[in-house]
Amino acid sequence: MYNVDTPCHFCVISSTNYPSQTPSIAASPMNSAYVVLSTPTVFAVLDIAPLARGHVLLIPRAHYEKLSDMDPDQSAVLGFWLPIVSRGVMAG
Repeated sequence: MYNVDTPCHFCVISSTNYPSQTPSIAASPMNSAYVVLSTPTVFAVLDIAPLARGHVLLIPRAHYEKLSDMDPDQSAVLGFWLPIVSRGVMAG
């Protein structure tokens, strides 16, 4: 269960790395996270403890305790970006 007294690391990254005007997959270091995608609704960062080369986390900007808490529209947005980020990682 999420402790409301402890800030969510992903929410902190989201609030300190504002979305770009034109989404792109050009990796650039920003603050403490290596953001590889930034849109108004989702962002993607390189994992700090990667399981494999190019391990990327695709994260909604809205906070959800569980993936099942997401509404279908938000899930569709993640589904849209997932193959794009994957192709970017594979190409890089």
